[in-house]
Amino acid sequence: MADRFHLFCNLTQALQRVLERLAIVLCQVKLAERSGPPSEPTEEVVSGEETPLTGNNVASEAPINKLERKRQQAREDRKALFDAVRAAHQRGLTKQAIAREFGLAPLTIRRYLQAKDFPERAPRQRRSELDSFRPYLEKRWAEGCHNASQLCRELRQQGYSGKRSRMKEYVQPWRSNSSSPSSRPRRTLPNLRLVALWLTKSPKQRRSDEQRWVDAVTIAHPQVGAAEHLAQQFRQVFNDHDSEALKSWLAKTVASDIPELKGFVAGVERDYDAVVAAVEWHWSNGQVEGQIHRLKLLKRQMYGRSGFELLRRRVLPFRTDVSQRPP
Repeated sequence: MADRFHLFCNLTQALQRVLERLAIVLCQVKLAERSGPPSEPTEEVVSGEETPLTGNNVASEAPINKLERKRQQAREDRKALFDAVRAAHQRGLTKQAIAREFGLAPLTIRRYLQAKDFPERAPRQRRSELDSFRPYLEKRWAEGCHNASQLCRELRQQGYSGKRSRMKEYVQPWRSNSSSPSSRPRRTLPNLRLVALWLTKSPKQRRSDEQRWVDAVTIAHPQVGAAEHLAQQFRQVFNDHDSEALKSWLAKTVASDIPELKGFVAGVERDYDAVVAAVEWHWSNGQVEGQIHRLKLLKRQMYGRSGFELLRRRVLPFRTDVSQRPP
């Protein structure tokens, strides 16, 4: 029997990939102004990364990542050492004395004293597997696709075998040299993972602010509306325990123009009998999932070095011989 919780988790992940593909359109979605009193800030808005980037909380300067801050700090240290060496030479110290004082090589002292200005380091040129895909990346970047995950997925279809982190590092200079945040369209949409979760939730379980965001994104693009409608139909299949409705839902989803949901359907069809059992029966394999989690926890506690007998003694309840029990 398939686990219903994981089925809906996989469906939410599929909807999240739909939103990521349409992020350029959805990032400009805004909520309509309400006539009533403003509601209290929700937990998602206060908690951090889901905070909409609007108004006063947009930084006045371009964000600098940790690597760039480290490079700037290293340059400032080299600049301070350069100024100290030249100041010591102006005080009358010899090159040998300066080298002993600062622990530098005589060649470095000579180069510092002969330079008119602070010698900047030339950027290192590194060869990357992504260099062969650079024309395509420049074309997609110019079209407005700045999502490293989306670009990585597109390049994998063309033969790229590297990691997403390499893609993120490769396009980081383009992101830093792009227009300032004040001239970019301000992002008001919450975290896409949250929005995908709201799309799969039952309308009766959504809060008012969640429902407003669902209405906004479904109106912004027809594929989002179709995906939300299919997600609610999938939920209704489990509520009605109707396996025949599951068949029609699979056929309807395959006929749709949403590739991410087609991938979800392929996963359901590979384990079709187990999914049908989860639809028709009221039983749940939650107890089994809990025991599997407990078994993995015990193996991690012993760093994977335990034998079967020791693991069996820790998993099964302790039993004593009936004849040895006290009266």
